[in-house]
Amino acid sequence: MKTRKLFPLLLALLLFCAPACRGLRQRGVQSQNDALVGFNEAAWAKLGERRVLLSAERDTIPVTLLKGRYRKIMLVVHGSALEMYDVVVTFANGDRYTPATRLYFAEDTRSRVIDLPGTKRTIKKVDFFYRSKHALTGFAEVELWGRR
Repeated sequence: MKTRKLFPLLLALLLFCAPACRGLRQRGVQSQNDALVGFNEAAWAKLGERRVLLSAERDTIPVTLLKGRYRKIMLVVHGSALEMYDVVVTFANGDRYTPATRLYFAEDTRSRVIDLPGTKRTIKKVDFFYRSKHALTGFAEVELWGRR
C-alpha cells in the first residue's frame, strides 16, 4: 500500500525537478566535466584573471592590448559559487558590449561561449557585477578566456 502512494510522489518529484535541472544548463553555465568536452585549449587564450572578494559586488579584468583580437569570450569561476548578473566588455576603441546574460556559477564551472559583435575585436577590459551564492566572506577566482 505504501509503495503505491510513494510511486506517484516520486514521479511528480522527477517531473518537477527535470525542468529545473534543464534550466540551469540553459542559463549558460556548464560543469567542469562539460567544460572539458570540446574545449580545445589551443583555440582559446587566457586573457586575464581576477581574485574577487565574495563580499564585493563589482570587479574588472583588464586585458592588455597586446593580447590580440577575439570573436568569443568565456568566463571560468574557481573556488566558490557566484551569480554574475551583468558583464560589460569594453573594446580598445571605447565601444562597450553588454551581453544579455545572467550567469550562475557553481564552484569550478564555466560560462557558455559569448559571441562578441562584429568581427574580431580588441578587448580592453571586462567589468562584471556579481554576488556570492553561499559564502559572505572569502575569495573566488574568475578567469577570462578568448577565442580568435
